Amino acid sequence: MTKNLRRGLLSICVMFAAITAAALQPQVMVQGYLTNAAGTPYTTAQAVQFKVYQGGIAATAGTGTVYYEETATITPSASGVFNHPLGSGTPSTAFLVVAGGATIPNSLSTTTFDTSSAVFLEISVGGTILLPRVQMLSVPYASLATTAENLKPTTSVTVVNITASSGTFTATGNTQYSIATASGISVGAGGVTAAFFKGDLYGNVNGSAGSVAANSITAGTFGSAVLLPAGNLIGGVASTNTANVFPLVQTMQGGVVGSSGSFMNGVTAGSGTFTATGNTQYSIATASGISVGAGGVTAAFFDGTHYGDASGMTGISTILRQYTSNTTAASNRNDTAIPNDDTIPSVGEGTQFASITVTPVKAASMMFLIATAHGAYSGGAACNRAFVCVFNGVTNLGCGATQLTSFPGAATAYIMVSSGGTAARTYTARFGCESADGFQLNGISTGRLLGGAMTSGLYLWELGG
Repeated sequence: MTKNLRRGLLSICVMFAAITAAALQPQVMVQGYLTNAAGTPYTTAQAVQFKVYQGGIAATAGTGTVYYEETATITPSASGVFNHPLGSGTPSTAFLVVAGGATIPNSLSTTTFDTSSAVFLEISVGGTILLPRVQMLSVPYASLATTAENLKPTTSVTVVNITASSGTFTATGNTQYSIATASGISVGAGGVTAAFFKGDLYGNVNGSAGSVAANSITAGTFGSAVLLPAGNLIGGVASTNTANVFPLVQTMQGGVVGSSGSFMNGVTAGSGTFTATGNTQYSIATASGISVGAGGVTAAFFDGTHYGDASGMTGISTILRQYTSNTTAASNRNDTAIPNDDTIPSVGEGTQFASITVTPVKAASMMFLIATAHGAYSGGAACNRAFVCVFNGVTNLGCGATQLTSFPGAATAYIMVSSGGTAARTYTARFGCESADGFQLNGISTGRLLGGAMTSGLYLWELGG
């Protein structure tokens, strides 16, 4: 069966403004006259599908991009006339894929008609598409109403930028706003920022006590003459100059006039003497890189005498944290060998002759140890080589060796290791001959030499950190 939609009787009413103001989904009233091919009006309920396309051709079904579609049942009047609010039907799907692959909700809105292309309404009755499709055109006043609706303020209006060459900006009531000028002056967040200020502060050059809050003036430059009020100005500085005048020359050369507290964050001077008395905290930084502050002095180097144990000094890699040693003048024979092979000597080989228990001052310091064993072989067979080794617990830190004869020699080990923390540890020194025939410490086979002046021992320096 063929159905006709008489275009001569088709009218479209756009009612965005009033409906949008009511916060409802936008609707478009579609009115038409539905007949069969013979011109007989339809008066019974009909299943109808509506689709809104952006772009395409009026005479070709399905051309363009669908931006809205719905189904509805309409019942024409006795003369075949029907009225249907487009947007009140049942959406055919929840979402639509539009130009560029974007997904939008399937709902009639201003987005549906927001295009420079032609917008067509395609109507299907009982599965039959009625051609040509109807181009939807807005009523002029409806376009203006939509624009006015978009611009209507609610409870407040936010303006991001206002550009003006000159004029006066006025705000009343409990209003917060910010202003930034091309010259760099900014007003906002309760303060004013500018390259310089000229004129009165708070309407009065002299001001009054407490009119400038503590810490409200950041580091900068005062002019050649700054007038200060009597009493406290900033952070407890009391003016004692009867004229309340502090010229720049007087500030730099004659000293800051005040009874207590801090006057300014920075003082710049080519030369001279800085003197502070009382319980005063201050910082000084020179052009050469020396800084004084936070309880310490920082410099590229220090020349002269320092006092104390230097435990608080940093940045000097060779600073001595502590020194200790353990020596012996006793003449002892050792019959426990340290083998002359390619194995690391263990703590059970040789004989211990010195030990040091120490707690490092700094976790990142270096421990420099020297172990020296003086003596000669004393057995029946010749001991050609003697060894001395240093241990931290059972860990071998290093060894030294010497060639022996019947005359005394010295085996020395030099060790440099990281402290690895501040936990206490014990370093030990052990000596031994390559064979078990014996090594006579601090002497020869007949006994001690040099009356005890010959000593062997373990020495420790903690450095840096």
